[in-house]
Amino acid sequence: IALSYFRGFKFAIDSLDSLYSVQFNLKVYSVMNDSASLKSALNDAEFESLDIVVGPFYTSQFERVADRMLQKGVLVICPVNKPSKILFKRPNAIKMLPSESMQISSLAEFLATDGNDSTLVLVNSNKFQDTQNIDFFKERFAATLNIPDTFADDVIKEIKLWDVNRETLKMRFTDTGDYVLVVPSKDQVFVTKLLNGLYDFALDSKDSYRFQVYGISEWTKWDEGLDLRQMQLLKVTLPLPNHVDFNDSIVNRFYQHYYSENGFEPIDYTLQGFDLCHYLYEELASNPSQWFKSPHEYNAKGVLNDIQFKRVLDDSGIENQYVRFFQYHNFTLKKIGEWPLTKNK
Repeated sequence: IALSYFRGFKFAIDSLDSLYSVQFNLKVYSVMNDSASLKSALNDAEFESLDIVVGPFYTSQFERVADRMLQKGVLVICPVNKPSKILFKRPNAIKMLPSESMQISSLAEFLATDGNDSTLVLVNSNKFQDTQNIDFFKERFAATLNIPDTFADDVIKEIKLWDVNRETLKMRFTDTGDYVLVVPSKDQVFVTKLLNGLYDFALDSKDSYRFQVYGISEWTKWDEGLDLRQMQLLKVTLPLPNHVDFNDSIVNRFYQHYYSENGFEPIDYTLQGFDLCHYLYEELASNPSQWFKSPHEYNAKGVLNDIQFKRVLDDSGIENQYVRFFQYHNFTLKKIGEWPLTKNK
């Protein structure tokens, strides 16, 4: 991962250096997942003179470096996806990818402003591990609609499912029509049963019931995977920060150029490294003093992801909140929207 990310970062330097008035003096440290290699990097004389630190990739090491550099006012950038808690009490920390909680927040805001005529339903798995996601979605959905927290439980229809079969679904969905279901569940067994049940239920209804299911990005990590036929019929839609969309002409041009220069294809981490370096070139060339002071005020377009930072707590770091939503269509993933930018038509 780190090597692919570095390749993308270095490719940006080689491609963009002549276009900008700023030059990078790059210092690379090889830090393994152990305290000895990190200590060696921290003890290097040049480390104290760094203006920006990218990494380390391991959570505990990143937190240690961010804490140390906080005293010097040095920004430390987390290049890979980590929980938002690494930003707590670290105002110098920057997270380039939205965590699961940030993705759920963006999903709630996206749906609250969507204006879709379908009936919106939050599906509760009754699993303890999903409680935080359920409550957080309701909280952010209510906040987007300017509804007090005390009424968050009433702002969206919520159904609880202990078992999934035709009878239990019929009891919950008494009226035919279009439904948008939000299923922020990490439980693979529950999700698999739910999609299977909804698929059969929709087919048996002969199009009387039509579902669109919003899930979470973790669904793509399950080894056994989910049934593509079900995903397509149910219009399963996921927030996917790292998805390489080959329907995007910018992505295709990047792949062609990278392959012609290197003789092998990049991967998603390569694109992430390129996007970060490009972003730093843009901001440091135009207004470096202001960027160092308030990086959360500066947004950018990227090849893989756009950058729109958000500082949730005043005394903590900033996180990229930009999320793209992909729906299963014709047995592939099609981008249907993004947040906080406008929805695609």
